[in-house]
Amino acid sequence: MSTTSGDSDLYQRLVVDRSLALSDYLELKKPLLFSQSDDVREATLSEIVDTVCSLPGDFLTREQVALLLDFLLGRLESSPVAASHAVRGIHHLVTNSQNHPEGFEKPLLQIMFIDGNVQGWDVEKRVLQYNVLEWLLLYRLQELKPLGSNFVLMFIKTMGGERHPRCLPMVFRMFVIVARSFPLGPLVEDLFEVIACYFPIEFKQASTDSPITKQLLAEGCMKCLVAHPDFAPFCYMLIEEKFTDDDCTPEQKEDTCELLAEAASVFPPEEIVDHLESMLGGVRIVGLNPKGSLPDCVPRALSAVTNALNSAGSEAVVKLGSQLIENLEPFVLQAEMGLTERALALLRCAAQAGPAIRSQIYDHVTPWILMLVQGTWM
Repeated sequence: MSTTSGDSDLYQRLVVDRSLALSDYLELKKPLLFSQSDDVREATLSEIVDTVCSLPGDFLTREQVALLLDFLLGRLESSPVAASHAVRGIHHLVTNSQNHPEGFEKPLLQIMFIDGNVQGWDVEKRVLQYNVLEWLLLYRLQELKPLGSNFVLMFIKTMGGERHPRCLPMVFRMFVIVARSFPLGPLVEDLFEVIACYFPIEFKQASTDSPITKQLLAEGCMKCLVAHPDFAPFCYMLIEEKFTDDDCTPEQKEDTCELLAEAASVFPPEEIVDHLESMLGGVRIVGLNPKGSLPDCVPRALSAVTNALNSAGSEAVVKLGSQLIENLEPFVLQAEMGLTERALALLRCAAQAGPAIRSQIYDHVTPWILMLVQGTWM
């Protein structure tokens, strides 16, 4: 609530003394809302919204909240200034009121998100609108579910193109709820692409005090990319694309390795079989980069892939073992490359998945080590 004496007096009359009814207050402002002057109309709407935002959460009845929401939603098509005040008021009514009218969710979604253009607002107002949508997903999910694929389509439209770091954590949180709560059907790839465009996260933190960090964004993005089993083929294609992209930095390829570790742990194991060669190739590129040490993400990714294929059956894990042995043999035996220890570490990591692949790897590694010791490999 404002600290000016006029606002304090108004609050006293509306809330404390109850000597002025809210309906009477709004009736007094009605002529100003229909003034010929844009400035007068906008200033009056701002004052009304300030007043509404000052009220305790349990002050308004359901009927009053319904009337105010209807009034403010009708102002979203007004001038940009008036509409920005309306967004602020709608945000307060939805997220702070304790008495919500029955069925208010669908008209709100229709006007603010389906018919509206969230990306056309400045970041401050987008944050408020995302707050509203996240509140609905958290507290009115059952009321939203009947919308089905129409809600998913609205979400894709609303979030598409969002780039501001302040907004992305909310986008990521909402995305996971949407992916897990609504039927995706033919929209599965379109929904996946809403988030795939952010990967790998490129973000330079402006201040060490900022709550938005690259790690926060990267973790949020990764949760989205593995949020639904039907994302598996698109996620593995994304991983393959980043592993083979010459423009990706070593750090970005490590981020891709982290995503592979998560994907292989979450998705059905059979989904990775068709991508096995490219996945192992990417792990090898990151793990055997001569300019750096062995990143922690590499054994995590390799363990996740190996465990997934081990659970898929002996044929899949034997295929994995064969490709690993073929890919890593030169790096083990050509000791002058300086990568023998690292290549053996990768093989040891894979061998821990089970007896079948362990026996397969040891049958090859033991003779290699003897060759190295005896110096017979040229």
